[in-house]
Parts: sequence; C-alpha cells; structure tokens
Amino acid sequence: VSQSRYHSSKRSHKKAYARSDTVLIDDTPDVIKAFNSAGGIGILHENVEDTIAQLQELFGDVHA
Repeated sequence: VSQSRYHSSKRSHKKAYARSDTVLIDDTPDVIKAFNSAGGIGILHENVEDTIAQLQELFGDVHA
C-alpha cells in the first residue's frame, strides 16, 4: 500500500481513485462499498479505535 498521496473529493468521485494500493477512510457505507468494488481498500469509519486497528492490520504498528 502506497503512502505517497492524499486525496479529498466529493463522494461521487471517490471510487475513481480506487486502486489496489489506495486506502479510503469514510463514514458512509455505500461509498466504501463502491470503492472496494472498484478495487480499492475501503475502511468504514465508525469509531477511532476500530479505524486505527484496521490501519494497523494494513500497515503494521507504525509508532514513531
């Protein structure tokens, strides 16, 4: 998973950024579903603890 870019866009455009090395964190289930279906890695944000846990699964524990 590449850590080189950050994008912010309207919900209808988010799936256009979906790639196998692209992560989207969003609190809207249909946006995440569309992003995952388009080939991206979507994380549904419901609370901070779960989102961090999912990021740690992807990237490992990256405490500096």
